[in-house]
Amino acid sequence: MEVHQLFLPDVPETAIPSDMRDEGGSVLLTSATDGIVELRRNADGWWVSRRWTIGDPLPAGAFGMALYGEGDLVFVIVHSQGVFKLQGRSGTWVEWPHSGPMPLVVGMALQRGRGLWVGTGATIGAPNGGAAHFLPTQGEPFRIRIVDRQVQPGGSMLVKESESVWMATRSGVVQADTWGRLRLLSTLRVQTLFRNTKTGETAAVGASIQRWSESEGFVPVIFEVPFREPHEMGHPIDVVVDNQGRWTILYSGGKVVLLNAQRQFEALLDAEHGIEPTSRKLLHLPDTDEILIGTGNRGLSLLTRRAANLSGPLTQTGKPSASHPLPHHFR
Repeated sequence: MEVHQLFLPDVPETAIPSDMRDEGGSVLLTSATDGIVELRRNADGWWVSRRWTIGDPLPAGAFGMALYGEGDLVFVIVHSQGVFKLQGRSGTWVEWPHSGPMPLVVGMALQRGRGLWVGTGATIGAPNGGAAHFLPTQGEPFRIRIVDRQVQPGGSMLVKESESVWMATRSGVVQADTWGRLRLLSTLRVQTLFRNTKTGETAAVGASIQRWSESEGFVPVIFEVPFREPHEMGHPIDVVVDNQGRWTILYSGGKVVLLNAQRQFEALLDAEHGIEPTSRKLLHLPDTDEILIGTGNRGLSLLTRRAANLSGPLTQTGKPSASHPLPHHFR
């Protein structure tokens, strides 16, 4: 297992991984203040292939998620303003099909060959803004209004099936489809959804850690880690399941838990192993099975898990202290 920092002078330290293009291996990074960067990789390492900044051609604003579209398209969330569409060196706003105040755009997911799903939340200016919107490549756009703020999209979205999108919400995972239906798939708060593009394995983290079973729905992932005070760990904020079925779980306290393919504890990583305390985003690179880690203020790191079993100083042993119970999602 290796963790090393990527030294890329042309990449803002505030940039975090946002999306990965399977074909070609390019990666989109987003910085709230410094715009969007595209990275590529060759035998000599990583290099910046494209960069979009304010005025060239991005509008002034604070930037959220960036997402690859069809062909050369890139979609960017501009907070409190909408979705901006990049193509080459030019850009334009995605025409918003619904009248009224602009809601808060929190997430996007591409349904290849069909269109773009956009998740929005209510704001003071747009109190009825909670919805799942589908902007088709051809045909009329539509939206599914979501009045209950506990069920409104929270940011993370993924296209699981050809006609629907899954959304992370305070109430759990909610499925919306092109027929305008909503379905609650889990009942615990979810912050992040992940699906491995090669194996299809799907995971969710937030109030708990869950995996998707076609026969049982979302079921908890239960494991033990060596004793740490709960406040040192925080709560799970991101997850990756690699091509070999191994889990990497990022916690808000800047800790990373590694599970093997049987979802058993393997190692607990922190600053001593190269994990920055401010780490906040994981991005799986399916061609190499590596993971990019974004910190938000200290640049990027790359995590490589080369063997199924770790040895040496990274292997953690022992059982939790009986007098200090673990948080519920560890049991």
